[in-house]
Amino acid sequence: MPIIRNATFREDLGVRLTEALTKEIELRTPYKVTADPLADTVLRCEVIDETKRVLTENDDDYVRALDAAVQVRASWSDRHGRLLMKNSIVPTDDLTILFSQDERFVPEAGQSIDTATQKALEDLANRIVSQMEARW
Repeated sequence: MPIIRNATFREDLGVRLTEALTKEIELRTPYKVTADPLADTVLRCEVIDETKRVLTENDDDYVRALDAAVQVRASWSDRHGRLLMKNSIVPTDDLTILFSQDERFVPEAGQSIDTATQKALEDLANRIVSQMEARW
């Protein structure tokens, strides 16, 4: 699995998702993650968006709760280029599947955008591997 590309302004998201996916794949699947160009399969992902949305404010416009959201495009293929992961709910000609994850955080409670984003990345890794599991 190559390092995940990152099209956002937060430079570390690709590396952090790569780490989360590697852990999830090696924990839940029979596969071993390798950088070998002759690997049996290749999982390619790209972080395409990262945002935060204000959910609630107090009377003084102080933010009380927010959502951190991350979107990832993923494609899993064998060494011959055949797709192994397809969107079975919404058939499309696109060769990738879009995954999106929101995570709520409350700054007043000591939670931060970084911890919320990390949780969203871990949840995305879990969902991507779950989609891969449908193949076996």
